[in-house]
Amino acid sequence: MRCRPEKTGAVATFSNGQRARRLSLRRESWHSPRVRLHSSRARSVLYGLASFGVCLALAGSAGAVIIDSGDGTGNTSAPADDPGWKYVGARWASGAVYLGNGWVVTANHVGPGDVNLDGVSYPYVPDSKIRIDDGMGNLADLIVFQIDPAPAWALLPINGEPDISGEPVIMIGRGKGRGASQTACHPTKNGYLWLLTSQTMRWGENLVDAYENVDDTDAFSTLFDQSGLTHEAQAALGDSGGGVFVKNGGQWELAGVMFATLEPGCVQPPDSAFHGNLTYASDLAAYREQIISIVRPECADEIDNDGDLLVDYPDDPDCTDEFDDQEKGPLVPSASPGGLAALAALLLTSGGLERRRRLR
Repeated sequence: MRCRPEKTGAVATFSNGQRARRLSLRRESWHSPRVRLHSSRARSVLYGLASFGVCLALAGSAGAVIIDSGDGTGNTSAPADDPGWKYVGARWASGAVYLGNGWVVTANHVGPGDVNLDGVSYPYVPDSKIRIDDGMGNLADLIVFQIDPAPAWALLPINGEPDISGEPVIMIGRGKGRGASQTACHPTKNGYLWLLTSQTMRWGENLVDAYENVDDTDAFSTLFDQSGLTHEAQAALGDSGGGVFVKNGGQWELAGVMFATLEPGCVQPPDSAFHGNLTYASDLAAYREQIISIVRPECADEIDNDGDLLVDYPDDPDCTDEFDDQEKGPLVPSASPGGLAALAALLLTSGGLERRRRLR
């Protein structure tokens, strides 16, 4: 049986009616074998009782992703169809994703700081952290912050589709590796212990399972399925802040940032990943407009900033490239077909405004 948390303020309610209270814990002070905190830092834990066991949603650092394929040690370099491998980096003992233009996104509980991308460390810009919210005062487990200097890489596309249920995704994280195989529960479930001495970048794959709100964060989940994809993946310790990518019209886009896991059903061994577990990623489509307004320059922010009816590079000739932070130029657009159409619209608009002024 799967139990799913839904937002009810500071307390989460699962679909079976059980309630889950948030607790702030430290790993060394919690000895229950049911709990698997995903960091040595204090963490917020969602937990609740289900009909057939204990449900645990851990909002701490999730872990490189655990993969079902082979002996679990593979996928430590970019896949042939690369979704953005080099954009996922290390932030402390967890992950972060570079969005371009000097901005990074990660889980709020990971926090801002220096980021290592493609083997190079980039310093954090003090006081640049911005917490992302839903526009109604609910703060997500999601932040953006600046690094400077920063890689001169292209802007990372962000998914805008509101529902990608059933779509294949690639998960990239840098948490714990896969250890010994295990069985537990009744009926029997298979899984793996985390390899606590190992932490590296790895990619895996899964399908988007469902959407829900977890700890005030709009999120989607993936299900660790024993009969799933070739490189079926589940988050583990250190994967928080890692990226989840979806392919849209032939283009890879960042769809989510991993931040939590859930262990529905029976009690499983500590520090383990079992089939039937869920990984949660913040749904960037839900926060896309806010994120883009913060991290993108004017010539890539999807807004007609100068009112010439032309939006961003390369459609607006006033933009020299996508990093141009001033979408502003001559009042009269260029002689291109798009520019002429914009000029005609501007003339019609200005004429209408003049007539309205004379009638007043």
